[in-house]
Order: sequence, then C-alpha cells, then structure tokens
Amino acid sequence: MPASTPAQTNRRHASLRSGLALLRLFLIFALFCTLLLMAGLQWRASLEAGWRLRPPAANAPGLSPAGVNVALEGLPPAEREAALARLGDHGVTWVRQRLDWGVLEPAPGVYDWTGSDAVIDAIGASGLTPVITLDGSPAWARAAVDADNPLAPPTDVADFARFAGAFAARYGDRIRYYQIWDEPNISPHWGDRFIEPVDYAQLIKAAANEIRAADPDAILVTAALAPTQDRGHTALDEGYFLQRLYAAGAQPAIDVVAIQPFGFGYAPEKPAQRREILDFQRAAWVRRVMQAAGDGETPLWAVRYGWNQAMNSPWGTVTPANQRRYADAALGLAAARWPWLTALAWAINRPAAPPGDPAWGFAPDDELLAILGATGHPTPPPSSPTTPLLSLAGLALVAALLLWRGWRAGRLLGRLPPTAAWPDRYRRAPLWVHVMVWTLLLGVYYLAVWPPLLLLCWLMAALLMTVQPTVGLWLAAALLPFHFQHKEIRLVDYTLLLPPSQAALSALLPALAIRVRRHFRTNRLERQVQAERSSRLQADWREQRTSSAGPLKRISAMVATHPLDWLALAWLAVSLVAAWNVWHWPAYARGLVDLVLAPLLLYTAARVLMQDEQDRRAVAWALYAGGALAAIMGLTTWLQGGGVLADGVRRLVGPHFSPNHTALYLERTFFLGLGLLLIDSARARGRTTVNAGVLGLVTLALWLTASRGAWLLGLPAGGAVFLWLGRRSGRATSGMQAGSSTRWLARLAVAAILLLIVAGVVLGGLLLFPEMGGRLANSETVVRRFAIWQAALELWRAYPLAGVGPGGFFWRYPAFIPADAGMDPNLRHPHNLWLEMGALWGALGLIWLVTALVVVAKSGWRAVKRGGENRWLAIGLLAGLAAGLAHGQVDAFMALADLAGWVWLALALLAGPQKQ
Repeated sequence: MPASTPAQTNRRHASLRSGLALLRLFLIFALFCTLLLMAGLQWRASLEAGWRLRPPAANAPGLSPAGVNVALEGLPPAEREAALARLGDHGVTWVRQRLDWGVLEPAPGVYDWTGSDAVIDAIGASGLTPVITLDGSPAWARAAVDADNPLAPPTDVADFARFAGAFAARYGDRIRYYQIWDEPNISPHWGDRFIEPVDYAQLIKAAANEIRAADPDAILVTAALAPTQDRGHTALDEGYFLQRLYAAGAQPAIDVVAIQPFGFGYAPEKPAQRREILDFQRAAWVRRVMQAAGDGETPLWAVRYGWNQAMNSPWGTVTPANQRRYADAALGLAAARWPWLTALAWAINRPAAPPGDPAWGFAPDDELLAILGATGHPTPPPSSPTTPLLSLAGLALVAALLLWRGWRAGRLLGRLPPTAAWPDRYRRAPLWVHVMVWTLLLGVYYLAVWPPLLLLCWLMAALLMTVQPTVGLWLAAALLPFHFQHKEIRLVDYTLLLPPSQAALSALLPALAIRVRRHFRTNRLERQVQAERSSRLQADWREQRTSSAGPLKRISAMVATHPLDWLALAWLAVSLVAAWNVWHWPAYARGLVDLVLAPLLLYTAARVLMQDEQDRRAVAWALYAGGALAAIMGLTTWLQGGGVLADGVRRLVGPHFSPNHTALYLERTFFLGLGLLLIDSARARGRTTVNAGVLGLVTLALWLTASRGAWLLGLPAGGAVFLWLGRRSGRATSGMQAGSSTRWLARLAVAAILLLIVAGVVLGGLLLFPEMGGRLANSETVVRRFAIWQAALELWRAYPLAGVGPGGFFWRYPAFIPADAGMDPNLRHPHNLWLEMGALWGALGLIWLVTALVVVAKSGWRAVKRGGENRWLAIGLLAGLAAGLAHGQVDAFMALADLAGWVWLALALLAGPQKQ
C-alpha cells in the first residue's frame, strides 16, 4: 500500500478537525438547550414556592377558613334550623347562600321578600355570618334568546343594579358581604352568548354603586369564577377573565376576588400552579395574575373548594379518608403560606339536588365537618421562596460561556479547508439548489413543533443569510401579511408567538451585524487613507466646518444618514416614553415588538443591505409578492365558500381575521404593483403581462373585501396622488430626451387607464350586485364608529401626553365604554389615524405624525425627482401611503403589525440604498 503524501495527510487531518468541530458545535447546542430548559424549570419552581407573592392590605376584608356553602331556600324551617345548628356546633363561622333575583323580583319593581326573609333570619338566628350571592334573572329582564335560561344576565344592567340596591336597603343591617353573580366565565351562566368579562364589569360596577349607596359598609365580592382551562367563546379561564375586568375599570368596585379552587382529585400539596392544570394550588396562579395587573391589595377568597367522593363526579374522585386528609392539609397550607387567601368555604353542606347527583359527594359527615371547623391544622413543610435570580444568573453565565465556545468552534470550522469554501460554493450554486435548500428548510420549520428543532432551523437560516443576506430581507418583506400564521414555541411555562416575518428578521440579525461591522471598518479605513492623502489646509478647513456645525450635523458627518433615519429614531423614543402609562406589561412588550422594533429592524435591514437600485427593486418585488400571495389566498378561500357575511355580502378575508384588515394591506399592494408594472413596461413584455394579471387578481380581491374605506377613501386618494405625482414628475424632468418624454407620457397614460378600469370595475360591480350597494348605504357601522371615536377620545384625554403605549389600547379602552352601549370591547385600535396616534402614543405621537408627514413628503418628492425608471416605484409607494392615510381616517394605519411593517419598509425604499 503506497504511503500517503503530505498533502493527503493534511487533508485527512483537516477533515478530522472539521468533524471534531462539528461534534463540538452539536454538543454545545445540546447543552445550550438543556440550560434553557433548566432555567425555565428553575423559574417555575421558584414561583410555585411562593416567590413574589405578597400579602394583601392590612385592612383587607376577610373571614375565617371555617366556611361552608349552604342551600337553605328549599328546606322546611325545622330542617333549615337543624342544618345551621349542626354547622355551628362543629365550629363553622360563616355560610354562603345563593338568592335568585328571578324569585325576589318576579315583575319590574314588584319584590317578594318572603323567601329571603326566612333564609336571612335563620342565618342570623344561628349566629353565623352570611355571604349572599345575588344571581339569576327574571324572565322580564332577559333577552329573548335567553328566555329559557334563568342564569342569563339582564339586557340592561340598570335593572339588576336597582334590584341590588333595594336588597341592600332591606338587609343592610344584617348583611355585609354581597357577591355579585356567579360563574360568569362559563356557559350557561352568561346566557346564550359569548363570554364577555367587560359586560360583567359593567354589571358589577352598576350594582356596587347602588349597594354602597344603600349600605356604605358593604363588602363587594366578585362572582365566584369557575375553574377552567379554556380560553374560548363559551369559557374563559379565571386569569384572563380577571385581566379583562381590570381593563374595564372594575377594580374600584371590587373588595374581594372570589374563586373556586377545587382539588379535582389532586392532593393540595401538588405544586402545579398553571392555567392548564385544575387543582387547589390554582389559587396561587390566580393571585399572581392579580399582582401582575397591579392589584396586590385586594384579598382572594376560595368561596367553594373541596374534594368529591362520588364515583360519577366531574370534579374528580377521592376516597373518604383522602377527602378528610386533603381538606385538613389544604386549610393548613392556606394558613401557613397564603396570607392573601383570607376566607375559605367548603363546596356544599346539603346540595339542593336529587340523591344521585354527584354534588352529594361533597356533603361532609361529622368527622369532615369537625376538620373544617377546627382551629388547628397540620403545618406543611416550610418552602423556600428564594429569588431565582442568582440561579438564573449562574445559568446565564454558563450559557454565555457556551455561546462563546460555540462562536470559536464555528470560526475554527470556517477556517478549515473542507468547510471554508462552502459560502463561495453556495453562492455559485444554480438557482434550483438555492430554491431546494430554502424549500426544505422552510418546510421543516413549518412542520416542526419541538423547540430544539425549531432553534436548529433558525440557526441554519441565520447561517444561510450570512452568505446571502438579501434573501432574508426578501423573506421578511414577503411574509409581512401572514403575521397571524405565527409559530407557537412552548418554553416550559411561556409560549413564544413568532410570526413568519419576525422569524426571518431575527435570523437576519447575525448577517446584519456582520454587514454593519464591515461597513464601519471600511469607513474607518477610508477615513485613514483620506487623511493621509489630504493636505493640512484641507483637513483644517474640514475640521473647522464640522466644528462650526450643530451636534446633529456633526453626527451626520460621521455616519451617512437620511432624514427618515432620524424619523425612525424619534419613533423609537416616542414608543419608549409611552411605557409610562402601561399596566399590562406583556401586552406592551408584544406591541413594542410588533409595531415598533420589528418594523424598525426591517427598515434598518433594508437601508443597510440595499446596495444599489437593483437591490431596491428586488425588495419592492418581494413586498409586492407577499401582498399578491395574500390576495390569491383570500380569493381561493372565497371561491371555496369562505369569508365573512356582512349586510348580505360575503366578504373576502385573506390571511387576516377581518376583511377590512385585508383591504388595508391590499390597497397599498395595488399601488406598489402599479408602480412596478410601469417600470417593467419598458423592460420585459412577458413579465409585464404576468404582473398585469397578478395586479388584476389583487384588484378583484380588494373589491371582494367590500371595504367601504378602501372603495371610497383609499383607492381614490391613492389614485389621485399617483396621477398627480406622475404628472409633476414629468414637469420636474422636462429636460429629458424626446424618447424618454414619450415613454413617460405613455406610462402615465397606462396608469390613468388602469385606474379608470379599477374605478369601472368597482362601479360596475355595484350595479351588477345590488347587495354591494346596500352595504354602501348601511349607516349603522358609521354610527358605531362615532361611538368608538368618542370613547377613544376620552381615553386619550385620560392619558394625554404619552398615551397608553403600543399594544395598550386593548387593555385600556374597555374602561371608557358607556354601560349598555352595545360596543365591541375587544378592539385593538380606535379606527382613526389621529386617535390611533393620540390614544396609543399621546401628544408626542401626534407631533411625530405631523413631522413624519412633512419629512416623508419631501423625501418622497426628492425620490421622484431623481428621475429614471425607479421614479414609478417611488410614486407607487407614495400612492400606497396616501391610500393608507386616507383609509386610516376610518380604520388603522400603523396600529396593526403588518401595516406598520409595510409603512417602514416603504420608507426605507423611498430613502433608497444606504449610499444614496
């Protein structure tokens, strides 16, 4: 066997070192994922041990843990007195009793206090403290759809408030604790309708005012929220329900928050405090939700808890021995660790149900009742609610060390011969190879759900983007309208929602950092060479000129900037100041990422990565392709019978939840496509034909959205701006050659004809489809918009300077909705550009908007005057912005993530490549 040559030996050694470097990178990746898992578990363990849980206010209302629910209304007097005496003999100190409004007020203003008198007098005679639940509704107060549901809420909260005031006036000397309604977070306790916490907030606010007017010492208890994992239309978990109560401004009306932490078969020591797990320690999870909302003063009451021993129980089944042991342990746990849980009541004494009903599985025997009324309970082993910050800091240090080692291993791998040449090979590979690689990578990412695999896909995308960063920019631009097709990444107890465009942008960050670093290094070298070649006189003159300028000009002399760059920095500053009035920090963080950071990162990436006009057109084509794909997706769904029915019209919905949202994006796409069509008219006839067909699909989709804002405001405004700028650009470049002038006039004529065709399609469609005309004539939604604007104006008046911050409208607006106004409390924006800026960003946002209009107009006009074929791109972008501004008078402009991204990418395209 011939001996190896030195070159062969070196190649084998290099291959071996490459393999070892790859193995090292894999091990570092595995260790890093393990550290992330350990950090999440450490955070969970610290929270479940009681970290950051604070006691309520010193004067917080509370009762003893020796409470029991009773159903006395159907018992004969002798049995009622015997049941109460049995409870008192075993140490029970208070009882919770439900009284039905439908029984007490059978007709409007006609009260029958017979049953309530007997029950309340019996409780008072027994020496027990009553907590009365006012629940149910009479038939005359319910909506027609709820005629057969006595648990449904009233159509007018004033009817219930008037009854509650009359009840407090009659029993205020004997009752102090009033619970308003029961289980409004699940159906059928909120009627034949979607669960709506804001409606319940209006009910308890109205009732609290009437009760406190009649009984100033009254303690108002919220409805006992049912334990549920769901977050849908017919059931809402307690945490989200409470958050929306606070958003609706109900906190002043609440003295106590009531919950029902049933054990569901789990031991009370089980430290699972999460939304998806139903157990006794769920109470601690609810408490953390309250504190996160800024309500650490209000106490929590477990007005119904327990373990059931019936075999057919929906609450889980335990043995009688375990039922007693769990009850004893639960009372000891609450007394030792939960000072914020100031009252507990066993599920029921004797349920008003047939003997076979599983509710009888809660009925306590004398032994269990003695445990419930006892004063001493076993103390659980002490927990250690120490701060996890030290442990997390250690894990972060190890993770940073791993990242550093991974960076070094990657650099070593990049210098070895087998792998050092792969970037050049990948760049030179045929187009089909690039398409295959990206298709495979995006397909795996789309199907993957395991976080380590998703992270590996992200790393591969980031690696490819370091070789071809413009591909990442194209992906981020094209995926903008698919914001709601996000990837849910579960990291222990936290779920990260990562939209496609933001996933591409995050993977683009390493390539962007490399490009910026290279840019500043090149600028530094160029400055050194220029300084060596310049004479002393020229250097002195330049120094004197720079020193005599203002601070902004001195900074601009160091870094090439555009007026729109300063506009971007100002937008970031205004959004950070808006955090002053935030109470729901997760929503602010999400809004800051969606409406500010991600759009500004997209703007920055476009400004840095676009090197010439070809790059600029490529990014514009990617942006247009995303909108066209959204239109095609909407048309496909519409042809299959999908859409939203409104005013007898089946409206097209693209990758959004609202046809108006789709129209807001497509109207901008239309004018961008029109500008690109006119650019291509002199370049490639075949591509022009395809683009014209795609633009026709976008127009059809836009028409099928049946958006009046797009028809009557967006398209006319954008068309007027497009034609006006096209005409003005011809005058501004009057010195062009005869052939160029002819081509310009021809393209302007084409644009005018296309806009006339679009207008004809809209008007013709209205004539062919009378229901479309009926939609235009519907004034009900216009009236609703005025009501929304009035509430949003009140919101802005409450937070005039900085607003409520990006993402904050949803969590502040419900508090300003008038009672029984019938307004949608779940809006994300105020449906008006000026109120959008004022409510979310305050007066600072309005100042920024006015400045932005001036700066964009000047910058856009300069881009148009530069002449050349790309002037049509600038005209299309400005027309799209004008359409958005016009439509924004009755809808959103930048308050939705994809629209904000479109606006900032359009501004980057107007600014042009960074060298310009």
